[in-house]
Amino acid sequence: MGIWAVASYPVFEQYGSPEVVALDDAGRCRVLVSYSGKWTPLDTVHDSKWLAPSAFADLDARVDGSELYAAGQSGNVFQIAAYPNGVLDARLVASLPGREIHTLVAGELDPTLPGGELLAFTRPGGLYLLKPSRTRAGFDAQYLGDLPGRVRDALVLPGPADEPASIATVSRDGRLAILQLDAGVPRFGIVHEEAMGMGRLAMRKSAAGETLVLYSTCDDGRVLRHEELPDEGWRTETIYAGPQGPRGLAAGRFAEDPTLETIAVFGYSRTVQLL
Repeated sequence: MGIWAVASYPVFEQYGSPEVVALDDAGRCRVLVSYSGKWTPLDTVHDSKWLAPSAFADLDARVDGSELYAAGQSGNVFQIAAYPNGVLDARLVASLPGREIHTLVAGELDPTLPGGELLAFTRPGGLYLLKPSRTRAGFDAQYLGDLPGRVRDALVLPGPADEPASIATVSRDGRLAILQLDAGVPRFGIVHEEAMGMGRLAMRKSAAGETLVLYSTCDDGRVLRHEELPDEGWRTETIYAGPQGPRGLAAGRFAEDPTLETIAVFGYSRTVQLL
């Protein structure tokens, strides 16, 4: 049994610490709740294929608070709702037949559309927009078009709420790109290209006045640092060359000095490297 992806979200709003969400190759989504140093796993989804991507946002007005979303190989999209008594409720809200879902992004991504949206990046390379249905239970899925490569990771960049969200993506075709939705139409701007698949993304937590910094991984083991400089565009440099097949990347505070820029990378080498 293998864990395909792990994320942390405030699933239960009444608890002070966020929960850990783990998705595995048996099609299970587990929410781990912390209490006095102990973790309690809550099983929510039992799909027939692997689950990997997840997202957390308040998209559905029919559900109180924010919802957790999970998807995977079968093309099914599940919504998990949390309740004050510590109970989780999971239901199927959409299905994309013949499409593996590899990445989800949720939030108010297009200010020209009412409410929030859920974006699903698929294999074969494709992009879908999902919104709560006005006529039935579940979500309606709108096909936005094919993509040249499978998007393996994505994250929403900080920006003004009244403008289209900027979404950084990395894909199997070796591109780091910024996606924006213009009245539901996807627009991509290329930041960096490699002759190698790119796989994972992380973002430095920047203080006021600091530049935007992204980190990405390449299949050959390199970790890249991308900094957006005022009036100069993006500057990219290699900051690490390690084992092939990195599958995880995290930016955060891993040292006593909070000003020290640090990331962790891990993968098929089964070793976590702090950079």
